[in-house]
Amino acid sequence: PVDISTAMSERALAQKRLSENAFDLEAMSMLNRAQERIDAWAQLNSIPGQFTGSTGVQVLTQEQLANTGAQAWIKKCQPYYSQHCCYRGLGLVAVGERAQKRSGNFSAAMKDLSGKHPVSALMEICNKRRWQPPEFLLVHDSGPDHRKHFLFRVLINGSAYQPSFASPNKKHAKATAATVVLQAMGLVPKDLMANATCFRSASRR
Repeated sequence: PVDISTAMSERALAQKRLSENAFDLEAMSMLNRAQERIDAWAQLNSIPGQFTGSTGVQVLTQEQLANTGAQAWIKKCQPYYSQHCCYRGLGLVAVGERAQKRSGNFSAAMKDLSGKHPVSALMEICNKRRWQPPEFLLVHDSGPDHRKHFLFRVLINGSAYQPSFASPNKKHAKATAATVVLQAMGLVPKDLMANATCFRSASRR
């Protein structure tokens, strides 16, 4: 049997970690595992034709709707969350850049790559080594429209690299795949992904 309370707690923890660091690979793996357990629980407890979930809508009372003062749905912490969730238009790339700048203690090669998105760093390495640009192939795309899972394989210099778990969106999936390649090259510390993923390299065909 699935412990839904534990699965929900793990999902909430993973989402919190991802809101602080969008490229936390261990949190991505935790989120993926928790979501699979929740989906399994939902299938076991579902009744065909009957909606048993929650829309997440918080219905306001008549007093709250009639209130002309501070609106009920506005929270003091909203500006803080808007900075972290919307990233002020900087996008996920900027979040990854800040995370890499803080990590520190990388090798000399990694210092040259700090501040770069994993995909951009991989493209730059291929250019410096006169390799063909990396080719990202979508090998896994599943789940409902509101909760997709994606997995990319990277073909580079005759070898293929692929993470062991899917990501919640294509940007995360490509960044994770690129990080696997950088790790295999020794340009990213292995402990960054030791608990989250492993890679496989295919020989030339």
